[in-house]
Amino acid sequence: MRDPTFVFVLSLALATTATLASPDPVWSVYGRPHRIVEIGNGRHLNLFCLGTGSPTVILDGGLGADMSQWRQVHADLARTTRVCAYDRAGNGFSDPGPLPRTAAVLAADLDSLLHAAHLAPPYVLVGSSLAGLHTRLFADTHPKQVVGMVLVDPSFEHQTARYEAATPSFKLLAEQQVATLSSCIEALRAGMPAPGSKAYKECIGESEPDLPPEVTSALAAQTTSDSYRMVLSELHEFDGASSDQIDASRRSYGDMPLIVLTAGGVATPDADAVTRMKIWIGMHDQMAALSSRGINRIVPNASHHIMLSRPEAVIAAVDEVVAAARESAPRPNGPSTAAPIPQLLEKSRKGAEGFVLIRDSHSVNLSMRHKIDRYAAGADPLTDPDGSTDCIFLRRCGTHAHSSCPMCPRTVKILQVSVLTNESDPLQTAMHGTNLARYGSRPANSPPDKNATIGNSDGDFV
Repeated sequence: MRDPTFVFVLSLALATTATLASPDPVWSVYGRPHRIVEIGNGRHLNLFCLGTGSPTVILDGGLGADMSQWRQVHADLARTTRVCAYDRAGNGFSDPGPLPRTAAVLAADLDSLLHAAHLAPPYVLVGSSLAGLHTRLFADTHPKQVVGMVLVDPSFEHQTARYEAATPSFKLLAEQQVATLSSCIEALRAGMPAPGSKAYKECIGESEPDLPPEVTSALAAQTTSDSYRMVLSELHEFDGASSDQIDASRRSYGDMPLIVLTAGGVATPDADAVTRMKIWIGMHDQMAALSSRGINRIVPNASHHIMLSRPEAVIAAVDEVVAAARESAPRPNGPSTAAPIPQLLEKSRKGAEGFVLIRDSHSVNLSMRHKIDRYAAGADPLTDPDGSTDCIFLRRCGTHAHSSCPMCPRTVKILQVSVLTNESDPLQTAMHGTNLARYGSRPANSPPDKNATIGNSDGDFV
């Protein structure tokens, strides 16, 4: 299907400076259905999960987008936890659904999918563009299930009305999009348009340069008049019922980890576009403010589809939210602790030979307290509650042991710490904004371990 989100990109006048690579055979996996899940009433949605771990990350694409939109981040994110992408009703290999396609209906479909697929909470939701609405609605109505959220250049409630009020010229853009979508419904009722025809260009679109031709052909074959009926309904409800539903459900997210990514592409010298961009950023700021830990992060040189133009920014944001969610999760021995690192280490078991802390540079210190607390409680080897291990972990080791992070290909800067201790001296090394000289741990009456270091390959302390 031709990407029908173009009106949102035009509304901001954004362009990307990134260039997608030539066709990559790795992406051929997106040219076929994966797990076809019945969600009730004989309807099925296409689900594709990679990796293991908790929380489960759910990738939800923009208007009319199939799961291939996430191809440049899906597998990479799955190296630290379970990550599931799905095709909404009428997109990709999923069946169409009943009309109207409001945010509440889309959130209900997601809820049915998660239950039918036996994907238990907690969840971190990642919603792009128009999916920002029903992703937020799901989080609003499932507060005990959603533990984090990343909104990728999300649309917002009453967006069209806000734009038209500020820049009346936007009304024509919106009307043109509706007209195009309506014409595609009629064109596809007559069958697949001939390649090269006006209808083919408008409704099927050109192939994306990094997708193998067979994937493009397979996805094109799934594009029907029903596909566009779903898209047109989502768009029609977007500024009406869906926005009203968001207004009614809106709540504070407390301290839930929340990152909003805003595309900071190249703007054209258009006064109306500048005005709309200010509204766009302002609404993203308001979304981020729904959580005390929320942040609106501008991504330079990014197009509206940040996961394609700047995938590393999406990967970093999701990794950060997953790490923060793990830190905040209740522990088997009680609630999450916010105690400083030295206090946590003072609880470590006496007689431990030492430890090596290995941290991928893309991860943050948010998980560190959780990992150390579990080590102190007797979890050895240290893993997440479901048995998986990510790129922040502790491992008991001998003196001066070293290791690496084989599960994460982005291991660029490795933090290693080797500390000696004995029965009379529990571990007290601090690793949060301090250095080893201040909190060095060693056998009683012995000099500091000259081989113990803390910092990354640039010599920075973390």
